[in-house]
Amino acid sequence: MKDKFNKLKTKIKENKKKIAIVGVCLIVIVGAFLIWFFLIKPRKIDYDFEALFLEAESYYAGFFGARNIGIDTNQKLEDGYYLVVDEEFNNLDNLKKKMNTLFVPSLTKELINLQVEEDKPLYKEVDGKVYYLTGYSAGIYYTMRKNDFKIEVVNPEKVILHDTITYPDLEDTSKKATYDYVVIKENGKWVFQTFELPVSLYFYAS
Repeated sequence: MKDKFNKLKTKIKENKKKIAIVGVCLIVIVGAFLIWFFLIKPRKIDYDFEALFLEAESYYAGFFGARNIGIDTNQKLEDGYYLVVDEEFNNLDNLKKKMNTLFVPSLTKELINLQVEEDKPLYKEVDGKVYYLTGYSAGIYYTMRKNDFKIEVVNPEKVILHDTITYPDLEDTSKKATYDYVVIKENGKWVFQTFELPVSLYFYAS
């Protein structure tokens, strides 16, 4: 009888140890989940990324013939360059500063220095004035698209705008394209790390 009691007592102790171990594991798992949920898990960021996109798109379009750039046709240089009167594009220093609030510096530099032909930049400055090389229209306006964004917060300093694009204003309205716009926080400001004109993707859409 005494042996049975000791065996029962031993089993209870062993079960208590197992229960204690399981309890500790559960506490650790719950604790890890709470830390992830409240401290690590990306939360919704209170920022209007779509408004940022629309502004960035309007400037980006000015480098790919998808936006009308105001020019003075009476003031012409050689080879099709005309004086820019568009206030957003008639000062390259100001344009660069503005674009650096929308794009990462490397992307801004790439656009500002864009050459459409060898030794022919799209925009060039002569005697303090900016001239635009005409004849490079895309034949399609940048707003001729419909965007459907899904915002993914990767971390507090990185967001991806998953864009599904349709083209209700163009000939083939059944076409769809997708693009992931990466937006990062640099020096306290959100800027695009990657960018493409949705309307230009029409030519590659299916």
